[in-house]
Parts: sequence; structure tokens; C-alpha cells
Amino acid sequence: MTRTPFQFTLAKLMGVAALIAVICAVPAPAIPAIGIGLCLLRARKQSRFGLSLAVVLLGLYTPFSWLLLIDEPWSGYRLLWLRLWPLLPGFLPAAWLLHARVNDSLEFRAMGVTSLMLTTGLTWLGSYGRWRLAAAFALALLVSAPTAVMAYAAFRA
Repeated sequence: MTRTPFQFTLAKLMGVAALIAVICAVPAPAIPAIGIGLCLLRARKQSRFGLSLAVVLLGLYTPFSWLLLIDEPWSGYRLLWLRLWPLLPGFLPAAWLLHARVNDSLEFRAMGVTSLMLTTGLTWLGSYGRWRLAAAFALALLVSAPTAVMAYAAFRA
């Protein structure tokens, strides 16, 4: 019987991260770091896990590189969006869940929890072999590409 790379189950890990994020009022940019830290503490096969984490983060965050590449002045508004970069993969799911009439703090927390869940789930999937790593990368791009388009539209609005 092969052991999973996580000592905890995926549901328990996401539950702990969500509990930390929502109840303890952790600042939104720290939420993905908490999830990644929890995963690293419980990883048994560091090399496979590290590769999976790197590939998933590449798939989730590369579509948001328009923040660095657009021809805009480096204003405070653009710097705000750069600070939101760790949360941006959760932009569209959080907007879909909360709609438009909530405060920013709750929306940022929802974006952080969603980004954490995506990162954790896809890293877990990708740590089981090459084909699953390719599937995790494809899923990461399928989620983050439309989200990046919507985030760009919100940035320009």
C-alpha cells in the first residue's frame, strides 16, 4: 500500500486553513502561504510534492502576469493589484459566490480561501504521477485563464 504525500486528508487540511483564515482574521495575502506551509509540514515525498507545487503555482499564477506586462503607469492602483496577486486565482469563484454587494474584507478572504483550496487540491492531485501532474496543470490553467481575463476587465473598469 502506497502512502499519500499528506499525513492529513485533503479535507482536514483545507478545513484547518479555512478555519485559520476566516475565524482568526488572517490578512488575505498570508492565506496561500499558510496553506503551502501546512502542506510542506506534512509532506512525506518532498521532491514529488515540490515539483507538483511548482507546476500548479505556475499554472495558477502565470495568466495573471499581465499585471507586470501591461502598458500602464506604476500607480497606486496597479500596486494594489500587484499586492492582490496571491489571491487572484480565487477572484472569479469568490465573485460568483458572494456577488457584488459585500465588503472588500469578506471578498478578499473568500478569494484567499478559494486560492488556497485550488493550490492544495491541485498540488495533491499532481503529486501522484506524471499524468495527474499534467491534469493538475491543465485544470489550473482552465481555472485561472478565464479568471485572469475577468480580473483584467475589472482592472480596466
